[in-house]
Amino acid sequence: MNKNKRKELCALFLSALFVVEAQASVIKAVSCSKTDVQSSLDSASAGDTIMVPAGNCSWTSMTVNKVITLQGSGPDQTNITLSGDPSLTITKQPSGIIKLQGFTFTASGGGSMNQPIVIDGAWSAQPIIIQNNVFNQKDNGLFHVKVPGGMIFTHNISNGGWDDGAFAIKSEDSSSWSKADSMGNNDKNGTLNNYIEDNTFYGHSNGIIDMDDNSRVVIRHNIFSYGGVNSHGMDTSPHGLRHFEIYENNFQHPEYSSQLANVNWLIWIRGGTGVIFNNSIDQISGGTWGKKPEGKFDIRAEEDGSGASYGTYKDGRAWLSSGKGNYPRQRQLGINWSPLVNTNGGYFIDPIYIWGNTGSGANNSGGLLGFENGGAWGSQTGYFVSGRDYYNDGTVKSGYTPYSYPHPLTLSGTSQLVPPTNLKVTP
Repeated sequence: MNKNKRKELCALFLSALFVVEAQASVIKAVSCSKTDVQSSLDSASAGDTIMVPAGNCSWTSMTVNKVITLQGSGPDQTNITLSGDPSLTITKQPSGIIKLQGFTFTASGGGSMNQPIVIDGAWSAQPIIIQNNVFNQKDNGLFHVKVPGGMIFTHNISNGGWDDGAFAIKSEDSSSWSKADSMGNNDKNGTLNNYIEDNTFYGHSNGIIDMDDNSRVVIRHNIFSYGGVNSHGMDTSPHGLRHFEIYENNFQHPEYSSQLANVNWLIWIRGGTGVIFNNSIDQISGGTWGKKPEGKFDIRAEEDGSGASYGTYKDGRAWLSSGKGNYPRQRQLGINWSPLVNTNGGYFIDPIYIWGNTGSGANNSGGLLGFENGGAWGSQTGYFVSGRDYYNDGTVKSGYTPYSYPHPLTLSGTSQLVPPTNLKVTP
């Protein structure tokens, strides 16, 4: 292509951008009520910003299915009570980023399966950015993320009780397991993973982030007080966690007397592969709740090995034969997939690496201090072996480079929430 042609195409592209910018409007909702905000959303065009005024309102069955910015007047100004499952559904769009920012959301009741905010749409669609909000919950879940990747959750504050999970990341899009991994810089555009970064979580002690079927999750630069992350493998879900990256977070455990301090594990992994590095980790053992391991790595090989095979891989061949005692279990800890692998249906052993962590919950080489290999589901002898399936001795994963931080798709230069130093759970 010659220079003149390139110049013409650039000019056309810039002109198109200016047209979109010129056409974008700011629409002011009459109030923060569900009726008024939904009316503004229905009348909006792609690229518009919906300004939601201060007030105290309740939403149920709200839908966002076009490229807009839904802008509250600020946390503690625009206060929304979520009532219903779902209360707010946001669907990714083929072109353009949806943003949700400047609200305080409160939800309560219904138990952990009540998940009032749903993130949906095609994995290949453009991301949803959720930033600069406060989320308060009691006796319920909060987010159900139905996409393997493409949600960016940044600079939010989330308050929860002991059994109030913030995220259930669970997708039926099994193509995540038939595409190459997107760990680190393998996520070329930052749209294939779910990014949870620069947030402050208080509570959620029984699991803040549940990484489940097909999910690709990056958890970085967060503050966790009394809470950790967990997951599901193929032995406890239809598909299991695809891969994870947990790094440069601060896991705090200030005292041991409250129910919030009854943390079972800070990191519980049950399938897939990933990295855990450069986190500051408090020891969670204490006089009130006893000795607890900071990490748990679980393969239900003994319980599930009753003679039934897990099935076959995508090319129809059975990598695993029937009966217990077979290694590796399908999509177990330390398993990855690549189109370049010509054996075992594309699956290959890719160990979990743990290094560079500090604090009282880290060992001298930067691994996790309390490291529980198996436990309640029986022996994992032969299934999850150091030096083959994982490294907890400070060994760095060769060739791995973290994706650009902060995420380049998030707004730069805008005011961000400053995490308070003395968070308390809001009932």
